[in-house]
Amino acid sequence: MHLTLCYLFIYICARGRWGYVRARWSSLAGTGLRGQVRSSATTDDAYLQAFALKYGTKVYKGARRQVDVVGKTASLRALLYSVMQDREVTQKEAEDLRRELERVRRTAATGASSLRVVESSQSDLEDRLAAAVRRAEEEQRELEDRETALRAAIDRATELQRQVDSVSGERDQLRIRAETAEARMTEVTRELATLRVQGSSVDQKELARLRLTCKCSRPSREDYRR
Repeated sequence: MHLTLCYLFIYICARGRWGYVRARWSSLAGTGLRGQVRSSATTDDAYLQAFALKYGTKVYKGARRQVDVVGKTASLRALLYSVMQDREVTQKEAEDLRRELERVRRTAATGASSLRVVESSQSDLEDRLAAAVRRAEEEQRELEDRETALRAAIDRATELQRQVDSVSGERDQLRIRAETAEARMTEVTRELATLRVQGSSVDQKELARLRLTCKCSRPSREDYRR
């Protein structure tokens, strides 16, 4: 019986540790880290959805700030590792409790004692162990669900980061094209002004060519907008 009470004590301590893990889970979305959003989400999965809705299609002008999807993904991976460890510990504790419950039941079945007081104590201990096993199994299932949700959230964060990188690359290419066109237009405008000053000695065909080049090199409104 002393060994059984030790199992129950270990299980109670494990429940306290799991409460801490759940507190970490629910409080992660409320941290005030730079780049995150204020949200009423209570899980990282829901928080990531709110994060993506706010920043997924946002275009930054001026200083080019990067959405901290990488940092968010790293936080999710760290939490996933912690949940996986706790799930393994909880699974082992549940197995130990089940073995102890089976031992108690076998002892009761052999009729080791016929005293009513001992039988009552044995039955009470068996009930407590059975309840502890059920709680351990329930917590194990909850940890498995959280692990699945975290893996899905990490996959979505990875896909979001890929989209952000793709959009950033396209934006940089458009910016370079617009700057190149602007520089070319400035150069052609300067040449055109020089030819106009020279007056009648200018080849009219060359003048028309420069005007056409200047017109084609002018960046579009869409390029400036991007």
